Amino acid sequence: MVVCRRKERGVCECGQCKCSSIKGLAPDKRYTGQYCQCNDYSCYIYDNLLCGGLTRGECQCGVCHCTDGYSGPNCGCRTSTEDCIASNGEICNGKGVCECGECECNIDTAYKGKTCEICPTCQEECELRSPCVQCKFQLDDHPCHANCTQYNIKFEDQIMENGTEWRKCTFRDHSDFCDIEFVFNYQTSLIKTKRTKTCVKPLSNTLIILAVVIPIIILGLLFLILWKIFVTIHDRREFARFENEREKWRWNSDENPLYKNAISTYKNPTYSKNL
Repeated sequence: MVVCRRKERGVCECGQCKCSSIKGLAPDKRYTGQYCQCNDYSCYIYDNLLCGGLTRGECQCGVCHCTDGYSGPNCGCRTSTEDCIASNGEICNGKGVCECGECECNIDTAYKGKTCEICPTCQEECELRSPCVQCKFQLDDHPCHANCTQYNIKFEDQIMENGTEWRKCTFRDHSDFCDIEFVFNYQTSLIKTKRTKTCVKPLSNTLIILAVVIPIIILGLLFLILWKIFVTIHDRREFARFENEREKWRWNSDENPLYKNAISTYKNPTYSKNL
């Protein structure tokens, strides 16, 4: 004799369970299974749908059975790493891991963004692209062009950063000592380079010599003036000390303890002029 799992889930009729509607749901939402033991509406929800909807998975007896390309308890994770591939072809730019079709950047690095390529403080991102930007100024048949096919470099009259996905860089072209400016997009291979370089006219040898000699002369004169002031103050203090000591040891004959006057005066106490 077949017994249904619970009375509230179904009744046994003619040796088979006739499942009841699930309380709180529409009448057509019933328990399933041989013994009405399954609830096909109790799975995890993703994007307000059971198992993320039929395109992602199907709820069977309380468990999501995901379709190809999705995984997880609610079929919310994509197994494809297509959206995690950075512009250099690496998954999450080598600075993170691809979880559920999205990059989780390493917390011990400054990289962030959809593919862990955004890093406003990382100078290496500029240094990585600088050789190819410099190569763009060479002739089209220059050998360096073959090593820069991964970038789409374009010349523009003016460049600027438009949002956090763009980064501006500047580096010195040592062939002519001029500065080159460019911006690049973290999400694509596009690089916009300023058409003209910023060159600073070098100083003449005469100006360089004067710039070195004049400060030395000025510092020398200042040193001599300070030394003269110091010596003058020191000499005046020493002279004043000498004068003070000389006044202390100066004496006259009245103050000489060894001096004795040759004249002695005595008075007769009994003498009287009236006598």
